[in-house]
Amino acid sequence: MTLQELLDEHTTITQRTTRLQSSIDRWRSTEKDAAAEVVQLRQEHRPFDLMGPAHHKKIEDQFTAEWKPRREVVAGSARFGLEPRIQKFEGALRSFIAGRKGDAQLTLPDALDHVGPEGMIALALLRETRWQRLQQMSADDLLKIYRSALDRRDAPALADLELVEERVERGGLAKLEQDLPIVRELTDLVEGIRELRVPTELIGIEADIEAARKAITQADRAGIRPVNIDHDPNARAVVGQEAAEAVEA
Repeated sequence: MTLQELLDEHTTITQRTTRLQSSIDRWRSTEKDAAAEVVQLRQEHRPFDLMGPAHHKKIEDQFTAEWKPRREVVAGSARFGLEPRIQKFEGALRSFIAGRKGDAQLTLPDALDHVGPEGMIALALLRETRWQRLQQMSADDLLKIYRSALDRRDAPALADLELVEERVERGGLAKLEQDLPIVRELTDLVEGIRELRVPTELIGIEADIEAARKAITQADRAGIRPVNIDHDPNARAVVGQEAAEAVEA
C-alpha cells in the first residue's frame, strides 16, 4: 500500500471500529432501553400505567425479546465489516514502516543528486569494500562513522549510513560488559534516525489497531458472531431498518 492508501484504510478501520463498539454497547443496553420504553409509555398513556407491574414487565420482556436479536445482527454485521481488514492492514502498515526505516536515502535525500552511472558503479564497489572493514570495527568506531555520515551527506556517506545500520541490526556488537554503554548509544542513535523516516501521519495508528482488536474481542466474548448481510437477505433488511430508525431517532 502507498501512504495515502494506508491513511484511507486507517480511516475506514477507525470508523468501523466505532460502529462495532457502539453497536455492542447498544446490544448490551437492550434491557435498560426496554425498561426506559415502558416508563415512557406509562408516563404518556394513563390506561397503560394502570395495568400494573406484571403487565409492564411482560411488555418490557417483549421489547427485549424483539430488540436484542436485531441488535445482535447489527453488531454482527459491524464485526464482519471490520474483522477481515485488521490483519491485512496491520501487515501492510508494518511492511511500509519497515521499508521507510530501511531507506537511508530518506535521511540523505540529496546524496545521489550528482552521481551518474559510473559513479553508481564506483559507489557499489566502495560499499563492498567498506562492508568488509565495518564488520571488524568496534561500536565506538561505528558510532563515529555514523555521525560523520550524517554530517557529510554525500554518496559515500549514504553508503556508510546503510552499512552501519545493517551492522547494528545484526547485533552482537557488545563483546564485553564495558561495551554496553557505547553500543546502547549507537543503537539509540540509529533507531532515532530510522524513526524519523516514518511519516508523522502514521504515528499512533498502532493504538487504533489495538482498539479495533479489543472491539472484536468484546464481540467474541458477548457471543456476537460475524454476519455477512450480502449472503443473508433477512439480516440485510434488519440492518437497513435499524439504520433508518437510528436516523429518525
